[in-house]
Amino acid sequence: MIEESGLDTYQATAHRLMMIKGGARCFAFDPNRDRFNLLHCADTSVRNELNANRIKINDRYIAIASQFPYQHQLESHFQMLVENRTPVLVVLASDTDIQGNDLPDYFSNSSIYGNIRTQSVFSSTEGLGSGIEARVYQLNVAGYDASIDIPVVHVHNWPDHQTVSSEATINLVALIERITANKRAFYEKRRSRAVHDPAKLLPVIHCRAGVGRTGQTIATMAMNTYPSMSLEAITRDLRASRNDFMIQTPVQMETLVRLMEEK
Repeated sequence: MIEESGLDTYQATAHRLMMIKGGARCFAFDPNRDRFNLLHCADTSVRNELNANRIKINDRYIAIASQFPYQHQLESHFQMLVENRTPVLVVLASDTDIQGNDLPDYFSNSSIYGNIRTQSVFSSTEGLGSGIEARVYQLNVAGYDASIDIPVVHVHNWPDHQTVSSEATINLVALIERITANKRAFYEKRRSRAVHDPAKLLPVIHCRAGVGRTGQTIATMAMNTYPSMSLEAITRDLRASRNDFMIQTPVQMETLVRLMEEK
């Protein structure tokens, strides 16, 4: 029996929302491409060799969600970042995730991946609240199509499958939106064709699988973009764009329920 307390109400609402299905038409599992057996949508796939999707909310692309790329996928991953004229790369996999799972630290180090050359420079540390921090880098990517500079936001201490506070979530999304707006203005000034392409200039966001922490973050972005849209509709669109694991855990959904109530 659900008691009439705020916490239990949030939990009950989150439990109901976790049942929503997106109905995505998904690729079969490919161990060479997919880190986890979490099928992802074929219709919004960015590249066949990557586990990455354009996320469409209310019939408009809002971000690209991907898994943490394998080492052998990095050249293709960087090609995607360049083609998208990526305004910001957001890495939500923690230091513990990266070190404990041998994930390639491709964003804070300079290296060569096939024909791609990268140079990364640390810029700043941003406090997001409740002890959560983001390290910001400037990443130059050259050797494919065009040489571009991509700001990187690495939230280094958000544990896998867990949530962060409403405050930290709001501040993270505000940082993403501010950097994205600045980069869009840069490309507008240069009269880039990407400005007029709805499938480009999208923030690229990933954690490990690209569903839990990534889903919580993109859902919050959607709340800001479409303040009158229900969390139910946002969740359905997220899952239709990638898979039914978007916003993976009840605690992540609870944070979104709280954010929706606080609006």
